[in-house]
Amino acid sequence: MRILKKAAALLTICVMVFAAAVPAKAAVPAEQLKTTAIGRADHAFTDHLALPWPDLPTVNADTAFLVELNSGTVLYAKNAHQQMFPASITKIMTALVTLENAPLSDTLTLSHASVTDLVWGGFDPQARFYEGQTMSVEQGLYALCLDSVNTIGYALAEHISGSLQGFSDLMNAKAKEVGAVNTHFNNPHGLNDKTHLVTAHDMAKILWAAAENDTYRKIAGTPYYSFKDGSGKEINCQHGFKVFRSDTPDYDARCVCGKTGYTSEAMLTRAVYAKDGELDLIAVTMHSDSAAIALQDVETLLNYGFNNFSLLQLPAYKAADFPMESGSGRLIELTAGERIEAYTVPYLVPNAYAFAPWTPELTAENGTLLARYSYQGGLLTATFPVWVDDPNAPSEEETTLAPLPDATNSEGSQKAESSSAAATDKESGLSARQIIVIACLLLLLVIAVYVLVEMYLHARRREEKSAGKNAKRRR
Repeated sequence: MRILKKAAALLTICVMVFAAAVPAKAAVPAEQLKTTAIGRADHAFTDHLALPWPDLPTVNADTAFLVELNSGTVLYAKNAHQQMFPASITKIMTALVTLENAPLSDTLTLSHASVTDLVWGGFDPQARFYEGQTMSVEQGLYALCLDSVNTIGYALAEHISGSLQGFSDLMNAKAKEVGAVNTHFNNPHGLNDKTHLVTAHDMAKILWAAAENDTYRKIAGTPYYSFKDGSGKEINCQHGFKVFRSDTPDYDARCVCGKTGYTSEAMLTRAVYAKDGELDLIAVTMHSDSAAIALQDVETLLNYGFNNFSLLQLPAYKAADFPMESGSGRLIELTAGERIEAYTVPYLVPNAYAFAPWTPELTAENGTLLARYSYQGGLLTATFPVWVDDPNAPSEEETTLAPLPDATNSEGSQKAESSSAAATDKESGLSARQIIVIACLLLLLVIAVYVLVEMYLHARRREEKSAGKNAKRRR
């Protein structure tokens, strides 16, 4: 019994050491996860209506993508599914995964690896970040999103997952969740890596998801930010995307949040969410030859979207559009039910068609009276079941009743891309500290087993010795 008590005490000490060295992960506050819906709920991209379309703009980037979010209409696509090196627009995903996995108030400590394990060109030219430096996760996110600090991306990955691989797994799981199906992340900063690839189409999906996070939208649209690290050193950050800085000629008030990127292989990359009036646009360009070209391409795409398109307003039922006469020549007003077609999202049309008239037509199908508005010769229809409900009719012969169809059986006319939303379980790696602790724990267990065996053998020897003495006495 004494041996068991000693063993239990030793194992308890081991467990306490492990628990103290590997604290439980703090919960992310609900406020940090707060989102504001932007555009259609399913985040699907769709082709445009079969209408004469404005001439496409000239974009110099090797790949580019422009989408209007309320309708999901793709306005421009150039090699949009070609995998490219994203450079630092990678950090859009890094920031989103961080916001979903670490409280902003957490203390972020820069490890030796985070400030040394970067390829050439990945270090902060101002030498503002160093091993052992501390700051909050929130402060780190501002440095990441504005000044594109690669060291911070590395440190955030270690803080959340313990390793770059573990964090990359989280990034890839999130990419699949938002429908970025031709994307593979292999690091949190976007520095050159042959296996780190994104498409312009997928980056639009990723930015759409990030822009809906209220905290990300605020951080990634801030022009300037200053903070003091744990030692009191002041760090000043400014947004690398000049469209957000009102004191520069490139300022664009329509831009809400976004990110720039550059590496020697990726060249210049850009991703921006912009809003003007009723339209919400995301523009992505990748592999531009110069900063001037990249900036011009973004401006060209945004101007093309905002200046040429409008959301189509579906008609509301008006009884005056469908006059009906009784047998005696008296006008009878028709009453409408709910619209039959399930228009779940608005349609985007060129401005020339934004105010085109809807043509009313009263028809009967299978004994049901229908009031139908057709748009551009039947390209779209908005149909209402109607019936006559005239209590002042002089006779039953002058009252026509039509059954109200089951609107739940009607089919919507919207053709949408299926949104891949299968979320995968999040995986995380182990930090060097955790590995050391586990190794120490295993060593303690081995020692404990060795001590128990020795105690057991010692007790057996004592028993045998005592038994031998007793035998001699009996003789």
